[in-house]
Amino acid sequence: MTIFDKISGFAQKAKDNALSRAVLAKDKRLDKSMSESIQAAHIGLLKMATYGVSGTVSAVAFDPVAGLLAVGGGFEQDTFIRLFGRGISAELVLNNPTRIKYLQFKIGYPILVAVDMKNVITTYDLKTKRAKHVVTTPSIITALEYCSGTDWLFVGFSDGNVDVFDITKGRFSEEYGIPDLLIEDTTRSNQQQESTKTSSLVVALQMHPTDLSLILIGYESAVYLWNIREQSIKKRFSIQSSQLTCLAWSPCGNRFMAGYDDGYMRLWDTRSDHKPVLARRAFHASPSTSPSSDPCEPIYRMVWYVDDTSKRSFLVVAGGSDLPDIRGLHIMEFDIESDQRDARRQTILSTSVDVSDFILLSRDPYFLGMQNPLGLLVVGCDGAIRAYGLGHGYPQLTLPSALQFLDPPVSDAYHFTQLPESTFQRINAIDQINMPPTHYLPLTGGVAGKGHVYRLDSNDLLITIHAHRIIHIWDASYTSLRPLTHLTIDCIQDIQDSKAKITQVEFDTQSASLFVALDNGTVLQYTHHPPRDSQHQLSQTTQEAFIKNCDNTIEEISELLKDMETEEPVNVEKDDDDHTAEEKTKDETSNNDSIPKQPPTTTTTTEDIAQEQQQQDSEVTPSPSHIPEPIASTPDIQLLEGEINPPCFAPAMQIKFTASVKQMVAAGGDMLAVATSDGKVFVINTLFGRTVYTTDIQAETEQQEDTPKEEDNEEHNQKPKPTNTTASISSIRFYKTYASLESTDPSLQLFVGWDNGFVYQHDINSSDKPPILVSNNSTSAVIDTHVLDMQGVLQVAAATATTTTTANDPEPKEQENQAMESHPSTSTTSPEEENSAVGRKSHESGASWSKDEDGASNKSEKSSGSMGLLRRTTRKLSKPRANKEPAPPLPTEDTSPPSASTIESSGGESATQQSKRAPHSSKWEYRPQPSPHFIVVSTSKSIATVLSGYNIRLFTAHLHDIDGCNNEDTIIHSQVMMVQNVGACLAVVLQSGVIIYYSLPHLLPIARISLPNELAARDLLENMSLSTDGRIVAWTGLCELEQYLSLLQNSISCGEDVMLFDPGRRIPPHPTATMTTTQKPKKSWLESVQGAFQKGPFTVAELDELMGKKPILGASNKATKSTEERPSNAEGSGSGLGGVFQELSQKMNERGEKLDQLQNKFEDMSAQSGDFLKAVREYNERQARKKWWEF
Repeated sequence: MTIFDKISGFAQKAKDNALSRAVLAKDKRLDKSMSESIQAAHIGLLKMATYGVSGTVSAVAFDPVAGLLAVGGGFEQDTFIRLFGRGISAELVLNNPTRIKYLQFKIGYPILVAVDMKNVITTYDLKTKRAKHVVTTPSIITALEYCSGTDWLFVGFSDGNVDVFDITKGRFSEEYGIPDLLIEDTTRSNQQQESTKTSSLVVALQMHPTDLSLILIGYESAVYLWNIREQSIKKRFSIQSSQLTCLAWSPCGNRFMAGYDDGYMRLWDTRSDHKPVLARRAFHASPSTSPSSDPCEPIYRMVWYVDDTSKRSFLVVAGGSDLPDIRGLHIMEFDIESDQRDARRQTILSTSVDVSDFILLSRDPYFLGMQNPLGLLVVGCDGAIRAYGLGHGYPQLTLPSALQFLDPPVSDAYHFTQLPESTFQRINAIDQINMPPTHYLPLTGGVAGKGHVYRLDSNDLLITIHAHRIIHIWDASYTSLRPLTHLTIDCIQDIQDSKAKITQVEFDTQSASLFVALDNGTVLQYTHHPPRDSQHQLSQTTQEAFIKNCDNTIEEISELLKDMETEEPVNVEKDDDDHTAEEKTKDETSNNDSIPKQPPTTTTTTEDIAQEQQQQDSEVTPSPSHIPEPIASTPDIQLLEGEINPPCFAPAMQIKFTASVKQMVAAGGDMLAVATSDGKVFVINTLFGRTVYTTDIQAETEQQEDTPKEEDNEEHNQKPKPTNTTASISSIRFYKTYASLESTDPSLQLFVGWDNGFVYQHDINSSDKPPILVSNNSTSAVIDTHVLDMQGVLQVAAATATTTTTANDPEPKEQENQAMESHPSTSTTSPEEENSAVGRKSHESGASWSKDEDGASNKSEKSSGSMGLLRRTTRKLSKPRANKEPAPPLPTEDTSPPSASTIESSGGESATQQSKRAPHSSKWEYRPQPSPHFIVVSTSKSIATVLSGYNIRLFTAHLHDIDGCNNEDTIIHSQVMMVQNVGACLAVVLQSGVIIYYSLPHLLPIARISLPNELAARDLLENMSLSTDGRIVAWTGLCELEQYLSLLQNSISCGEDVMLFDPGRRIPPHPTATMTTTQKPKKSWLESVQGAFQKGPFTVAELDELMGKKPILGASNKATKSTEERPSNAEGSGSGLGGVFQELSQKMNERGEKLDQLQNKFEDMSAQSGDFLKAVREYNERQARKKWWEF
């Protein structure tokens, strides 16, 4: 940069500062802060909700007693374990971020066991949601089996050993362990060591469904039936030709099914270990003479369950198919009563992907959970979960919303907040009669505390884009997300290009229309169709609004006609005839086409009144150098028709552009603006399917470079010019604000931001007006543009009321009068610049008046869109008067600022002296607006506040001026946030994960906070969303979003208070305990003698004693009473005199129970002895009746 450039830059800054100071001195309202009541101490991050999960699923577990589902998965920093209950979910605090391999509940207790890929066993306390015990293992864990109703977890290792883990104490048993049975069996049978060359890997473990003393231990080469009580091998089942992969006990307990890597299932009888009872494949497509030679996938997993209603048993098998296209589970039906070996029937439960694992959603914690299960939970190879019921057709069950983010995987999300109540109710309306029933996953566990908030006080929607071009819509007012499944959109049927992908989604909050942009330059419009019972009411509302708009248009046309009749005749007949002929030609051209061509480009340059009058006398058509050529490419708009089944989103329109869609924004009232990658912007009226406005930034750039040489060179050099080589659109926004200096009422404006720092304001209601260059004085890319009033309310196009006034605030007209009285309108242009200001062009700032608008009255427009087109046509019938006073030009960046002497003289002049000035002089005068608007332009390096309508830059903030920011920091997001009844501020997000809050409109830093470090480190900030009420929605994982509240002064109720374990749910006693306590039928003396030599059923107490767990006196009573809530517990019932009496009562109860058992035994013995004596008496009587010859 040369010294001359530096000097010119300083001069430009001085000129801008002088102009802004002059305006602020004349209107004190502009200098009032909106953020003075916002406290920096109340700015932070408060977590409100979590959507989705942070990664794919690798392990699942289900507790039928607690009614909880545990899901684990993810990679590295995304590793997670989340538990789901009835309407609640909670995530555990992991001790080690390693991918989860196994999950297992201690059923009926608040303990969850997790095994990660590093073979570390961690037990988690569900009450505290934190790790309780962490145990490292000496070998690779390959199998787990939990003995329900006990504390013991059997762990199989790759070295062939099986150890027993105490879940409660978090340690392995020191007194019991199962060695490598392959080596033990070889040693016992005195076989050669060569036979043990096969791997000793423990493949599968499974407890007997009814006998605690039996467990199946499967190795690759053999299956052993191990007796836990006797610590010995009971049976050995082996096949030499194939390797074992999985096991499953049959419901009867005498047989089990074994799966092998050759795709065969073999049914073994525990009473015969010579050969299997049955050998078959899970699925064989075509019969073959040698089926063993056909390739087949291995059997991965098998589960057997019983349906008591149908008196059938079913075997569920994963794998074993010889066709690669078959994905799902094979379900085989067996008969319980008859001893039928093969299946009676076989079906396939098809899934969209291959099955990685599955579990039974058990109803009963005992008998391996095979008694009347609730359904099947399937983990796919894509890491997603799918649940199915076991009824007819195996209906798919609806999962919790967080798990639905995985099927199919979510790729992007859009958060729309604070929707109008009418639109929100319309979206949530459902047809209670015709809607199909929804089957939910049977999760009944968990308890929500008093501080838990289910629903936010805001009408929010979350729209997620998934793979395979599927769009899901959620009611985001619920913290756990309520799925609106009836509104799911499958775009595959509407997309002609099979490779096209969804790039952006926009939702019109007024018309409830959804716009979907594809990467091939196509935009699809989906309109919402409410239920049939509410369509009549909505149609009446639409008709009333249409009639009201028509009445307003007719009134405006009549007023314009009256103005035309009262105007004095002037010598403009020739201009009128030429103008009328030109309009007729345009109308005829537009009527010949089915889809009208777009109007001329909005970059048309206009002159001031004096220069325009000279051009009209000489030539009607404007100079080609002032008007660029119209855009040749016009979007192809097609109406779509299809079957509509309300409530739903149905395709209504397809818009094809010649280039890919870069950005898209809806204005409400059926107006859509689309920016394409070739630098063009199209505004489309979706109600009529017509392009109502177009602009080409390349043409605007060329026109900027073709500025006439007679312009003041010094001022022209001070103004930055865009370059057509790098200029591209970076943001587009719709707002209702002032079009230019002469505007007194806000109208719909389109703000287009470029990546070179330029922001153009387009008046879409006047296509012949040139765009206004917003004075932000920046060369970095425009991030966003915001327009707000003096209360901090964004002037969005869809808002019904753009200004909020309080009881203490004066009316807008009174504000204007007060500002005019205290600061009369004065000129800010020096006399030396008056003549040059008349002929100066104002294309970049849009300061000149349109020649079609000079004679039009400044009445407010009551509608937009197609009605605006009609009004624009009627206004052209009203021609300006010949003696019309020219409007003063708007100050632009090329307008010289007032000198110090001018400001002082203007400030010292009286109102009488100012009123003596000629009204038709070319001096620019500031006239206070009734309700001023601020334009806040955020670029990647700076922020500027500009006065709307006057294009005066009032305040500027640079990022490098903030402490702690360096030259590498850039702004990636910005949003105006408002605290109700307090004030507003501007929040900007840096790429480093820092959020800086600025005051409005002065742009002074208020506070600075930091987002979690992992967000910035993993580039997850680009797609975050900020709302006007201070909420932030950001990606925190692969398929996970989190919502935070940053402005804590907002009274938004939020909080998470979840208890995962419900102490009121208890696991029933083990079946072995009920067998010992129930009254047994009387036996004969022979059966009693035989039973004396047989051992009774193996109980839980005996298992605990065998594993080395010392029995605790009164442990059962203490465990039962600890789960009950008693007031005495708070006072410490375990100590003092009360504790002594309690222990004494427990001992007395134990002795009483033992005496009862002895009494039962004596009764049995007396009954058996009486039977024996009776038998002896009968024998003696028979002997006495015999005769001597009978002996």
